[in-house]
Amino acid sequence: MMKIIKEKLNIRRAVWFLLISAMFLLFYAPHLSFDVHMKKGIQGTVVVSNFNTDRGEEIFANYNYNSHKTWLDAQPSWEVIHLSNIPIVTNSLRLGFNNVKTDIAISKIDVSFGPFKLAEYTPESISNKIIASQGMVINTNENTINLTVNGVEGWLQLETQEYLPKAAWVAVYLSILVLSWIIAYLIDKKITWAKHVPENEMMLIAAPIWCFFMSEICTGNYYYINLMNRFYNVAIYIILYKVLYLIFRRLPISVLISN
Repeated sequence: MMKIIKEKLNIRRAVWFLLISAMFLLFYAPHLSFDVHMKKGIQGTVVVSNFNTDRGEEIFANYNYNSHKTWLDAQPSWEVIHLSNIPIVTNSLRLGFNNVKTDIAISKIDVSFGPFKLAEYTPESISNKIIASQGMVINTNENTINLTVNGVEGWLQLETQEYLPKAAWVAVYLSILVLSWIIAYLIDKKITWAKHVPENEMMLIAAPIWCFFMSEICTGNYYYINLMNRFYNVAIYIILYKVLYLIFRRLPISVLISN
């Protein structure tokens, strides 16, 4: 039994697991998608603002990483206005229109996570879901959400809703860890050259990424940062870890000290 456990949990395989899972955490940040299904196309700018009412703020508003608004120049040929960069901590959305001269006719609004639809706002249900609006006349019938912008800009804000439950977040990251372990196992068993990759060099990449991820999870800011700024932050972490490792490299536990 101990031999089997040792085989399954060898150090090299664990290091590969940490490196692969770190790559997933670096390149993949789960986001919601927001789809406005149009009855007819419009010409103008669509603005979606993201809110997290638990934190009492517009998402990104207090950070220098990115804007808290997403802007799209809608085209008359668009049947669906699609936004895919909504942070998963969003629990309220504001939909605005700028410089739209024609009436706006919407059949429905969807909020999704990957292939899973989390919320659907139809003409029948949306009236009870709007908590605020400005510069806009809103009318609904059986099939259409009709919006008319008074002046240059108008918006409506949807009620607070936990689109993606925290249990789902946990399931997503557990899936990443399981997949990472399977890949690490296959690399360790099937790829010969993988046995010659220095474990300390892999750890000097994996450890900073994991450290960054855990620090951002603890502060609640991980889901707010865009991919490019995540690269910048992780690069700083990796450089710092490398410097520490070079300072302590003559010690047997140099990697542990740098971690």
